[in-house]
Amino acid sequence: MFKHIFAGILLLTSSSVFACLFHAKPSDLNTNIPSGSDWTVLRAIEQEQKQQLESIAKLEGSAGFQRATWWLKLLSQELENQGISQTYIYLADVGMWSYYNPSGTTKMSIEVNPKGEFTYLVITQIALSNILSGKINFNEAKEARLVFSGLQHIH
Repeated sequence: MFKHIFAGILLLTSSSVFACLFHAKPSDLNTNIPSGSDWTVLRAIEQEQKQQLESIAKLEGSAGFQRATWWLKLLSQELENQGISQTYIYLADVGMWSYYNPSGTTKMSIEVNPKGEFTYLVITQIALSNILSGKINFNEAKEARLVFSGLQHIH
């Protein structure tokens, strides 16, 4: 178990080095890692180890980015069903920000940089996959703290 927690911590610290783990370009110094990210990743690892979440294939590069993008776009419908008007979404295991706005021309914008005061959701790819596949629902994921929500202010 220690080995998986250590791997999760390494993953979190590495996500502050790159804009997102799918791209090999260094980020600027203003990378925003929201509160709750570390615990959300650790909970997902723990739930996967206990086989309460179905594992996903690890994809890197453009394949991983395309899958994450697709899942986030599918998540738009779930967020609309939950009555969420607009929010930023942080994929904690890969360090990628997205923005959901159901009234916008694009419901889900990928790889955005939040600014000012904003609400956000933190989720991992494995939790996202399990929500979309119906293994767990959005409210169960929130109760299990696999989805974390908060408010943050960036200057």
